[in-house]
Amino acid sequence: GIRIMVGPGFKQLDFCSQHNANSHDEDKSKYLTYNQIITVTDAVTVAPQFSAAKLSRNMQLAYPYSPSKKIEPALLRSRQHIVRTSRAQFTVKQHFITFIGRTHG
Repeated sequence: GIRIMVGPGFKQLDFCSQHNANSHDEDKSKYLTYNQIITVTDAVTVAPQFSAAKLSRNMQLAYPYSPSKKIEPALLRSRQHIVRTSRAQFTVKQHFITFIGRTHG
């Protein structure tokens, strides 16, 4: 992060932590990263009937050496939330496609 320090007669710009190539692998955030969200969303699109636990197990088998797509057990609630949201969006899209198909057929 960046911090601006202002005092009498000076302004200073501090860099609290430097970003490097390994920063994404060392991410300690309490929510899913962008890559993990995209991976879960894609998995739900492929298999919308699977539970969050089953999707997680399948993702571990599919991406065993990809740290950017690995989801830690501590992020269970975030993973479940993304699965629910993605499944709801997928269902809406399916109903919309079915509706359009009926009106133009």
